[in-house]
Amino acid sequence: MESAVKANILFCLMLGAGAVSAVLFAGQLILFVASLVIWGVAHTALFPLGQIRVINAARSGKALAGTLNISACNSGIAAGAMLGGWTIDFSEITAAILAASVLIVLCAFATPAVERLRPAA
Repeated sequence: MESAVKANILFCLMLGAGAVSAVLFAGQLILFVASLVIWGVAHTALFPLGQIRVINAARSGKALAGTLNISACNSGIAAGAMLGGWTIDFSEITAAILAASVLIVLCAFATPAVERLRPAA
């Protein structure tokens, strides 16, 4: 498996673990801060990692591919905000974070399958 795919899986799992542990350790300052650090590192790493993967996958129009990646991220943030807000209305913030963490872990497991859809070079 390509190292970028492995990195994507690792950082998705870190992102999900950081989010879940932030909820679980909200009352314990040191563990809560450690959870936020893990969450932040993973979130920060996934943006350039995704952009590099998209640009490398583009045969031509690499500049357009780079901008489409950011547009997709912004769309994901907007959809997550809407779904998270809806979840909070019907439950609480803990449920929204846990649901997002489940989705993130599913994305980690889907990464190898999505990578196999890439046409051969």
